Amino acid sequence: MPETATNTETKRVVLGSGENYLKEVDGVIDTSDVDALITTYFTADNLWGDTKNGAQLTYTPTTYTVNDDLGRVTETFLTKEDVKLAMGLVRLNDKILLPLMETARTATSKESGRTIIKVGGIANATGKSYFVGFKHLDAKRGDIYVMIIGKNDGELQLAFNPESETILNPSFVAGAMDNDGTKVIIVIDKPKGATE
Repeated sequence: MPETATNTETKRVVLGSGENYLKEVDGVIDTSDVDALITTYFTADNLWGDTKNGAQLTYTPTTYTVNDDLGRVTETFLTKEDVKLAMGLVRLNDKILLPLMETARTATSKESGRTIIKVGGIANATGKSYFVGFKHLDAKRGDIYVMIIGKNDGELQLAFNPESETILNPSFVAGAMDNDGTKVIIVIDKPKGATE
């Protein structure tokens, strides 16, 4: 008797890495159709580097608890939500670097054709936001998609080491994806071969 989707999903263990996706967006997006989000943003054109050390989604709620003087009333209110998506990247080029530094701009040397990246000057801040996605690949249990819209607030370190590769570790802070204030969307595919 084949396992149902529900039975298989409750036993799921997540192991392995995946792929990073990034695309510049202007403001909020339509999040009503997650299938359309996946086909629109998780494309070969939006693949962003190659993953090293996977990715990590962090959701941090901030709460305020009210207690009365006699200990009869205790009520906790959600006051703030912070969402970050951190990832590791093992490639280095201008397409990878520009979204990591808000004041970065690029040019090409006229004589040599070299790529030039200049960084700095608050007046050069672009204000750009990005759709940032991570696709955990699992051919048996089904893929998992994580999506936010945000900006990198992680520091950029370029370590040139003769004994290990240079790894970039951006950390994107999520803003509102839509007019409802959605900060993250997680989509879990059904296991392959599972039935309803």
